[in-house]
Amino acid sequence: MFILALVMFLSCMPAQAEFSPRYAALMENESIQIELGATFGTLSPASDDSLAVINDWLSRIRIRLSASESLQRSLVKGEVTMDGEEVFSVSIQDQPGYTLTAFSPSGSIYLTADGEKDALTLISGGADIPLSPLAVWEVYEQWAPVLYPMLESMVTPKASKTSTSIKNASMSASYINYSFKADEMNAAWPQILSSLLPLMESALSQQPEWYLEAEALLSKLVFSGDCRFKRFLDKKGGDMGLQFTGNAAIGDDVRKVTFFGGYTPDKGGYVSLALPAVKGKNNFKISFTGKLAQTDNQKTLSLEGTYSRTMDGKSHTASLTGSLKNILKKGDETWSGKFTLTDKQDGVTDTWTFTPALTFTDTGLQGDIAVRQKRGEDTLLKCAVMMHMQPAAPLNPPTSLTSKDLRGVEEARARAIAAQELIPLTRAFMDLIAALPEETRILLTHDLRTDSWMTAPSVSVDGAREPAEEEAPPLSEPWPEEGQWIVEDDPWAGESYWMIKEDNAP
Repeated sequence: MFILALVMFLSCMPAQAEFSPRYAALMENESIQIELGATFGTLSPASDDSLAVINDWLSRIRIRLSASESLQRSLVKGEVTMDGEEVFSVSIQDQPGYTLTAFSPSGSIYLTADGEKDALTLISGGADIPLSPLAVWEVYEQWAPVLYPMLESMVTPKASKTSTSIKNASMSASYINYSFKADEMNAAWPQILSSLLPLMESALSQQPEWYLEAEALLSKLVFSGDCRFKRFLDKKGGDMGLQFTGNAAIGDDVRKVTFFGGYTPDKGGYVSLALPAVKGKNNFKISFTGKLAQTDNQKTLSLEGTYSRTMDGKSHTASLTGSLKNILKKGDETWSGKFTLTDKQDGVTDTWTFTPALTFTDTGLQGDIAVRQKRGEDTLLKCAVMMHMQPAAPLNPPTSLTSKDLRGVEEARARAIAAQELIPLTRAFMDLIAALPEETRILLTHDLRTDSWMTAPSVSVDGAREPAEEEAPPLSEPWPEEGQWIVEDDPWAGESYWMIKEDNAP
């Protein structure tokens, strides 16, 4: 997760070339590949003997994550290899209106619609792909030229020469107020929201569920009291941030809303959202700040984030602090740093630390990231993650005349249909277990027998899934219907491919 967060933050960062010229050049490639391996020093509750077995397995296993992007298409691929041979792979291709997920070695391809979970997420549960805080700034940059003329057509703006301090950004030299009464705000909100939602959908393209939840929440808001947009301007009169204040409710839950954010390119910025209840102790707050410091031979990226939520007497808090340093010498780059993530929920505090030590070589960015998890004073996990990030050959998109159409299928049923794709991984794991001496096998399975393992749904090696719900019949009809196929040249693979014909296409 840290690796994904690091890569996505830097890739979305307008100043990435300022922090790392070689990283910026690497990201200009059409296709990128990250190869990962791991070695554990501690893995609770595994014993030393079990840990030795696990590390022996891990020495033979590599995970490769690849991504290609061209022409409005994105294609990602994950591959698990053992002793250099592919055990399992999955490719996910996003197209306007639908997603194709292809698995190997089965060769199966699944079709899902926009806003639905792809087939891999259905069977794996997925993992939250972190959103770069700089994406908020990118949304704002696109929204501001549309938002403020719209507001000016609704209310009379008032300019102020008062300066405003924004953490890690330059001082705002002035601002413009757009004030709304409650009835004015409720009347204006649908139009304001219609200009924001398409930008949010684009920014959250990798988190479609987040977007759908945000859309549903924002569409239900009812405002009360006075509401105000405060447009922050820099010394040259350019947009550099926004503050919104007012009361908003969903049903009987009335919150005081304060959104505050500002950013200066190549320097830093801050963004926060606070939603305390007007009555009672329920609250929500999230904030993030980052800054870039530069000298002739070193760039330092510092990050801080906080999250807190209190609902019906239950609280959840989290914080992130850390910095990443890049030492530049004669074109070489060496990255180092430390990040600490603390999460507290239900009286349990988990602390994760990530310590990267990475270097650019002729082939790309590579090195180790030390990971440690502590719960209270107990160390649950220590491992070294080996990473190598480099340019890759363009990926070939899935090609098949038949696919299993999961569009509109109820989620549990769709998950049951796709669950068979985990059989190769299950078989590979069982082969590893079976090859162990009996005494070692008994010890290892005892150490790994956690509550989640004992209660999770299972898939047997022969593919007969233990039913935890009604089994869904396979969908065997091809898609789309006959006559809806056209052939186009594929600029990625240098060959022709089949695609769905749009309704208005000839």
